[in-house]
Amino acid sequence: KMKEVVDQGDETVIPAASTAQVEAWNQVWRTTQFSDPPEEDEPSDEQLAALHSRVVTSQLVPYVDMGVWTAHGRRALRALKFRNWTLNPDGTYSSREMPGPGNFTQWTAAWRVFTVAMVMIGQATLQALEEYSRNLERLNMLYPDAWHLLYTADDRCRSVHISRIKRKCAADMAANAPAPPGFGASPWGIYFALAARDTKYWDQQVVQPALVWIARG
Repeated sequence: KMKEVVDQGDETVIPAASTAQVEAWNQVWRTTQFSDPPEEDEPSDEQLAALHSRVVTSQLVPYVDMGVWTAHGRRALRALKFRNWTLNPDGTYSSREMPGPGNFTQWTAAWRVFTVAMVMIGQATLQALEEYSRNLERLNMLYPDAWHLLYTADDRCRSVHISRIKRKCAADMAANAPAPPGFGASPWGIYFALAARDTKYWDQQVVQPALVWIARG
């Protein structure tokens, strides 16, 4: 089921990919990167089939729930969780467990698998996805105690905000604006790169809340 691999809220059942199809996806990586991916970054056959079904077949955003999209595929025994804190009207905070990686190290391990899978299915370039991850790395270094804010913003960006970026690009080009540099190199890579450069989004979703979080101790 899709919920076991990509999105815990998706009950869709997908067929397994054939051996030939999996080999074809792996060959894309070898052709572009001139080597096999590191073993710890290699997506499972189920992850590749699920992501391809979501992004290519169903034409949905390339969102993965990092509570279940983990390194080593099915070898991960249970979904990851992190503690999220939300600001109440009276100035106090409430906490609860949410699906997702508990720190940037866990996120990075899952992101590397996602990067390899996206390149294999021909939906993004390695450079664009690395630009996105470097942006999160920078914010994590600036606000190491606000991981819950950073991951929540990342999850929202990959599930919702990236669609807004795509629609805005389409509207701008329809109005005869020039295409963003690198547009057309891969279906989704440019949108991840533009998301990384969207300082207004990250300021509103991470920087300002993190400063309040730190100030309140």
